[in-house]
Amino acid sequence: MPAADVLAGVDAVLSVGSTAPELVAIEARRIRDADLAAVVPITAALSRYDRPAPTLVGYDQLLAVGEAADNAQRPSATVTQIGARP
Repeated sequence: MPAADVLAGVDAVLSVGSTAPELVAIEARRIRDADLAAVVPITAALSRYDRPAPTLVGYDQLLAVGEAADNAQRPSATVTQIGARP
């Protein structure tokens, strides 16, 4: 294993406050085997997912219909019809 990878592993392990040699080996292997992916600009990759911001207009209409149905099913009652509590 190249010395540069081992030193990078030591630096990585020390940065988290450990001195375990097993972790140095793991980090050195991780650094050695790391495959670099091509950099893709985020704006170009995600622009196909653009959509308008959501609105709540439809939900307001549903609530109005639901409230009208609830009021039609339940007769309104007043305190005098139910009986006032002392």
